[in-house]
Amino acid sequence: MVIWMAEPEVPEVWLGIVVLLPVLVIAWIIFPISNVDGVSSTEIYSISDSSFIHGSFVLGTGYIGDRPVYIFYKSSGSGYSMDWVGVKYAVIIEDEQTPCIVTRYHTVTHLGGFAVRFVDGYELHVPVGTIKERFVLDSEL
Repeated sequence: MVIWMAEPEVPEVWLGIVVLLPVLVIAWIIFPISNVDGVSSTEIYSISDSSFIHGSFVLGTGYIGDRPVYIFYKSSGSGYSMDWVGVKYAVIIEDEQTPCIVTRYHTVTHLGGFAVRFVDGYELHVPVGTIKERFVLDSEL
């Protein structure tokens, strides 16, 4: 006795979902609904210590791991907090404006309101004369 069993049929709705869903996800990623450029500015402050470094503004430098960084202070509530930016993404500009860090970014918004901000670079505005061409540290006290 041979029993004939029909193959189960996949409803057309499920087939449409399986095909259409990946296409919609890819379109959502590739085609954002908005792409907005922006700029923000935050005032920065000079560090001070007991050394004999003279000048009106001192921008710190250092390393995080093997990455060189610029170090500065910014206002944080009732005090100040240390912050840093990678040297690779920053430009120092000497000018007459108040010392600040300008962040250039663009925000990409997708369907559903999901937004991602990408930083394009930083400008560190410091007083004229901050950058020294010759700098000698004397270890004598």
